[in-house]
Amino acid sequence: MSQKLIDRLRSRYQRQKVQLLDVDIWVTPMSLGETANVQARFPDDTARRQAEILILKCRDEKGEAVFSSEDRDALVSDVNGGEFTAVWAAINGRTVDEQTEK
Repeated sequence: MSQKLIDRLRSRYQRQKVQLLDVDIWVTPMSLGETANVQARFPDDTARRQAEILILKCRDEKGEAVFSSEDRDALVSDVNGGEFTAVWAAINGRTVDEQTEK
């Protein structure tokens, strides 16, 4: 193998554009460190942990956060979680095309 496995993995850690209600959202996959950090902050609250991931990972074209910590309660209680399918696929490291194939 001419390229180390870690180099191949790094090359796949890319920002990906997905659409959320006709708005372009840019995300990168979750790293192990990000996952551990969010789990430590919200160990007993899956909904808040998921909202925090959306706050952390969803960016606009310029790299600015799409959601803020002020949106956390609304993300937890006031929006349809099913709207985020393509976003979750990208955050979990799968392309939208790979998600559609399943």
